[in-house]
Amino acid sequence: IEGLDDLLTLLEDQFKDEIQTAVKMTKEGRYSHETLFEVFVPGNIVESSSGGANGDSISAFRVLNSRYEVKRSLFGVQSSFHVILECYISVGEYFLSVEFEEVFSPSEAEKEYSLDTLSYRPISSKNLTTCVSRGEKYNKIAKGIHYVEHGPYAFFPLANARSRSHTTRAHLAADSGRFM
Repeated sequence: IEGLDDLLTLLEDQFKDEIQTAVKMTKEGRYSHETLFEVFVPGNIVESSSGGANGDSISAFRVLNSRYEVKRSLFGVQSSFHVILECYISVGEYFLSVEFEEVFSPSEAEKEYSLDTLSYRPISSKNLTTCVSRGEKYNKIAKGIHYVEHGPYAFFPLANARSRSHTTRAHLAADSGRFM
């Protein structure tokens, strides 16, 4: 688009101090609500941890887009930061891109926090290596048809050891379906 580069240069010059502050804070492992734009740059890879069977499991996501939204409410003007993230899942013979949005609302807009407190944060080089290795394994084993169909009443619930209850047809899973 004609003139877009000139506009971006003008804006970067006008907000140079704010941008430099955000870059410095991110490099130092800190952020505030106003500097989240530097943490979630489109194209960057971020990580999130979730409890798994063997402790925390790290997942990686690509930042597709990020933006601030400002709204008026009964409590005054409120700002929120929106991030659109992407991951890939196997759906048989191919992988599907899954996009989702996370919203960060400021608890105290002027306060600084450690990047470690974010649910999604810049990925460490160690965790990136781990996620790439795990992704290569996933690519090998996740392709193909892995769904198995079952009919109604195919599964018995686990018996309650305390009550020594007996399973009857009424307690069987009445639905049919698929599992992976």
